[in-house]
Amino acid sequence: MIVIEKKATINNKELLSWSFSLFILFSMIREAGGVTLSGIFYCFIVIMGCMLITRRRLLFPSKALLVFTGYMLLVSIFNISKWGIDQWIVNYIVGIVMFLTMFRTLGINFGEEDWLLIFKRVSILFLIISYINIFVQIDAIIVYVNHISQMAHPHIFTLTGGGVNIDATWLAILAIPMYKSNKRWVILALCTVYAVIVGSRGGMLLNAFSFVFFIITSAYDAKHKIRIILAFFLAIIAVMVFLQVQMEIFDVILARFATVGSDGGSLGRLNMWRYAPDIIEKYPMGVGMGNVMDAIKTVSPLNYSEDNIHCLPIQLFCELGVIGGCWYCILIIAFVIKEKSNIVRKPFTAMVAAYLMISLLEFSGREAMLYCILGAYFAISQAERQCKWNAGTS
Repeated sequence: MIVIEKKATINNKELLSWSFSLFILFSMIREAGGVTLSGIFYCFIVIMGCMLITRRRLLFPSKALLVFTGYMLLVSIFNISKWGIDQWIVNYIVGIVMFLTMFRTLGINFGEEDWLLIFKRVSILFLIISYINIFVQIDAIIVYVNHISQMAHPHIFTLTGGGVNIDATWLAILAIPMYKSNKRWVILALCTVYAVIVGSRGGMLLNAFSFVFFIITSAYDAKHKIRIILAFFLAIIAVMVFLQVQMEIFDVILARFATVGSDGGSLGRLNMWRYAPDIIEKYPMGVGMGNVMDAIKTVSPLNYSEDNIHCLPIQLFCELGVIGGCWYCILIIAFVIKEKSNIVRKPFTAMVAAYLMISLLEFSGREAMLYCILGAYFAISQAERQCKWNAGTS
């Protein structure tokens, strides 16, 4: 009977692990071949909400984060009369449900290795599907390479629905959980090549961060690490030479970095950021989550096609006002002070740090994957605190 009970527990845990692996994957892949897959994602959300309800006690890992979340919702509710209910506030609420479910449901029984297994599955699946996605749209990639001076990125359907930059940066972040795998260098090389092919500067920079993380966390001596660095760069160079012959890929890389500040993507960001002080001055208490682009229209004569301002700190200063923006900065500073020695040593700390770095240029704060990563990060942190407390009392 003991063996059967143990086996049943393992099977249930495996089923839960795979369920959440697929959920995290579908939280990212909102489109495939131009077909919206949001229905599958929201079905998972309903299931997760039911899982939360079954818990007798609803725990929140951080009082400071809980109060910040309450303030965020309060500011948004206060602004409904002026701006209405933006659809993006739903994303934040869904994100909170995801965060609590990951932290409260899996966090109780899952350790760091369990979390790594889940995110490694997501990393490999997302990488495979990403390459399939660009392969079936190879004509658009070739058009982009041949017209690099007129195009910032290839015009293709993206998996996340947020553009090639978002796909490339998530690939780079999701490479981090592979740091113990024998295939980590292959995965990182493929993520880097993908970022190059689609012209994502953010993806290239984050892949460099992931590379540094792999080197520092490697259990090799200094000489072996140097050999790995040389071998990795030689492999990248070999692939790039092949792509240069086939697609003149070096022209793509040089053009993307040489035009920083003058290309369409950079100018678009600068044209939004320049009006952020006017929004803050006009609405010092904030305009509510998801309303920044509506607010910018009241102070800028320009037209924008974006749905966020492409810099999370600036966006939160606009949406949550001076108090909320400063509060967010304090939370980030506290995180950096607390985790400064773990940013390039612990995988989930590194993933959070990578997101925070690239959120200065990308992301809006409402990405589903962010809340999954935060849920895992806080679950692991709480488990470590509990172990230290138990050791101290024993």
